[in-house]
Amino acid sequence: MSFLDALRRKPPEIRVLDLIERHQQLSVSAANCLLKAVEAKMDGDGEDAECQIRDVFTSEEEADVVRRRIENELAGGILPPLSRADMARLTERLDEVPDWCKESGRILEIISMDNLPDDVREVFVEQTRMTNKCVHALSEVVKLLYTDHEAALDACNAVEIIEHEIDNLYIEALRRFYYSRMTPPSLLLANKLAEALEMIGDSCENAADLIRVVVVSTFL
Repeated sequence: MSFLDALRRKPPEIRVLDLIERHQQLSVSAANCLLKAVEAKMDGDGEDAECQIRDVFTSEEEADVVRRRIENELAGGILPPLSRADMARLTERLDEVPDWCKESGRILEIISMDNLPDDVREVFVEQTRMTNKCVHALSEVVKLLYTDHEAALDACNAVEIIEHEIDNLYIEALRRFYYSRMTPPSLLLANKLAEALEMIGDSCENAADLIRVVVVSTFL
């Protein structure tokens, strides 16, 4: 039985939740591949970096397919105890995570790490590791949404804490850019990459914030 055939045999609410879980798995996959791509590029393994970046793109494209499937399911009506509008907003915010992973991968394809100072390279690795941690934390929030509301709120707080660390790393990256002697093209791409990585964390926090509001207003 195919994945979609199995979904069709379940009630609409469960089908949507299963699809959201699948979407989160793809987001985690995109984040994992992005981290491997950055590490490979830092190690000078361009071939492996390109392979990992392609996997980031594939995960994002598959996540888009799942998002459209969720939207089709939501078009069928309200899914208590969460409203169709709640689920639609949540899906939209969750989908921003793989989108920004893909954007980071596109910039990573272009930028040459050989032209970056060591301290800039280091902050990119740390940014990517922290954003990866944030995506994993958001995935845990989604798993808890229908099973343990108090734990889901605690997990939302964990996402927020990690996102604040990502914000600090972004400011540190800007500081290092300012004092670097990078060429204008390298500086431009470095700034774009730092922004894209920071947006992964912002997207995770935005989704967690919405989940917090839904949990408090619906379940508590």
